[in-house]
Amino acid sequence: MSEGGLPAEQVDSSKWILAKLEKQPESISFVDPVDFQALDLPDYPTVITSPMDLGTVRVKLEEGLYMTIAEVMADLQLIWDNCKTYNSADSRIVCHAKKLERIALKWYAQYREDSSEEESPVEAPVTFEELVDLAETIRRGNKEVWREVLCEVEKEKPTAQREWNAEQTLISLSGISRSLYERLKSLATRGRSS
Repeated sequence: MSEGGLPAEQVDSSKWILAKLEKQPESISFVDPVDFQALDLPDYPTVITSPMDLGTVRVKLEEGLYMTIAEVMADLQLIWDNCKTYNSADSRIVCHAKKLERIALKWYAQYREDSSEEESPVEAPVTFEELVDLAETIRRGNKEVWREVLCEVEKEKPTAQREWNAEQTLISLSGISRSLYERLKSLATRGRSS
């Protein structure tokens, strides 16, 4: 483990959940990065701007790149969210992602319950459904709310904004922290009531 990474106990716990996820038959599509060229998915890199897979999570763990269990969980959540973003809601692969997500969330809840850390509390990752609801709330807001949301998101994720065309801008909300989610939800809700 490199300096500043997770303590050995947390690395072991994270590797345990990775092994459990990888043993599930549904995990086959999530172990390696999506080979969008082999799968003939030319739009994949434009739709999914922050790809993630179980193998990459494992490498990041082994290289000591995670500082908290919440960061590990955020990357796991990103895998499921990317799948739900790119594929239709009723597709088999989304069903597989939801099953793996439930396993990961159950582990995370148990970890938080068992954890006796005195550090800052571990944030629950933002779910795909929460992101969809937030995006819809933002969409219904006014332009002032949109500008405030954009500023807040760019503080945490400088690469979140990208131009769709000359008239429109898209913001990627994937992988935002729980605290940013709460701030954006408050902004967007305030914008709807004014």
